[in-house]
Amino acid sequence: MGSGRSNAAHSEHEEWQDFLHCVADAFGGYSRSNHFTARELLAKIEEISPFQQESAPALHEALPDQISARAWNNSRPLTPKSLSKFLRNREGRFFGDVRIQYIPDPKQAGHFYIEKFDVEGPPVGRTHGFAA
Repeated sequence: MGSGRSNAAHSEHEEWQDFLHCVADAFGGYSRSNHFTARELLAKIEEISPFQQESAPALHEALPDQISARAWNNSRPLTPKSLSKFLRNREGRFFGDVRIQYIPDPKQAGHFYIEKFDVEGPPVGRTHGFAA
């Protein structure tokens, strides 16, 4: 009972971990200086098609299901604003050894960057030091 939900959460966790590693690779690494906007990330996602194997197919392949469904939906396409919401909703959460961070900017769209840690973050399902 409940194992389906746990497996789904684990699968989503792994999808985001893989995706964040690919995003860091696409933008040059795991530091604040390798920041990007949702618009810049969306441009990288859109420039890649399954037929362009030379241009970072890993990023295209690693899209989490929620983003992938939206990216190819003609009636509600992925926009910089919607992609930013996906990213902001996961800000600060550990996905294995990585997490996404947000840098607000009052003059323009905020920036994101990927942090990588030598040890894995809190296990899936753990919330703020309390047992789930």
